[in-house]
Amino acid sequence: YRGCRIPSFAEFMDYIKDFPEMTLDLELKEYPVEGHEEIAYSVCDRVLKIVDDYGFTDRVVINSWSAPLNEYIYKKYGKKYRQHVYYPVTKHRGDISEDPYSYAFCACMFGENEYIAKPEEFTEMAAKGVEPWAGAGVKDEESVDRAIACGATLITCNNPDVILALLRKKGKHA
Repeated sequence: YRGCRIPSFAEFMDYIKDFPEMTLDLELKEYPVEGHEEIAYSVCDRVLKIVDDYGFTDRVVINSWSAPLNEYIYKKYGKKYRQHVYYPVTKHRGDISEDPYSYAFCACMFGENEYIAKPEEFTEMAAKGVEPWAGAGVKDEESVDRAIACGATLITCNNPDVILALLRKKGKHA
């Protein structure tokens, strides 16, 4: 990959603006850990400004493993941005004062080598108005079947070519 240039976030947004059917799951990786709070919140605000500037507010889901960052977004912006949080709440890093499922759009109910929620937990999350998603632990036919059986409404994964082919084979994706 020598000589390849990674685009800035704004350049990336400019590139995908012509694909209105695309929804982005934007993961914020700058966490407000001790001594880095100011930079984390600043990066978050700048990313959200770019999202708004490009008119993508309804096309993004904001994702973070940081419970304090999720809570910051909710407290500052309300439910303007759809937030992708994690389940169970103990998977979130950091102290929080709000129940993240009270403002979440979706929750990743299982991931790679992590807690795998039971089908009734998927149902409970959906009853709260939070879409139950499955994450990086979905990597083969067995885990796709498990995610479907649990009631996952979306799968985020590290091997979309394989997962999309399996979902198409099962009649779950066009």
